Amino acid sequence: MTISGHAEASFLLFKETPAAPVEGYEGTCSTTLPESGTFDIVLSRSTNIYGFIVRKNGVTGLKYSLGTLSGDQLKDTKDNVIEVLTGDKIKGDFTNGGNNKVTVRGKRSL
Repeated sequence: MTISGHAEASFLLFKETPAAPVEGYEGTCSTTLPESGTFDIVLSRSTNIYGFIVRKNGVTGLKYSLGTLSGDQLKDTKDNVIEVLTGDKIKGDFTNGGNNKVTVRGKRSL
């Protein structure tokens, strides 16, 4: 898909229904490599799932994945807590598969 004026646009598609509303979050992330980037998360509390897109600064590719929501904790596919929701904020500090510390900070935007 091409979006005029957004040469490298990426997206996840969620269907929102009255029974399953979605929330959107955006923010920044960094690692001890060091590297940094931005992220977007869409989640549904009623279905307990979320999806995210991460784009590293200076890189054209991106990473995306899905996970589960348990209360206010976002968990990866191995059931590790990677982020926590507090009000309209999202925060995470965890060690990734490459043994690098990852820091995530963001806020609700939808």
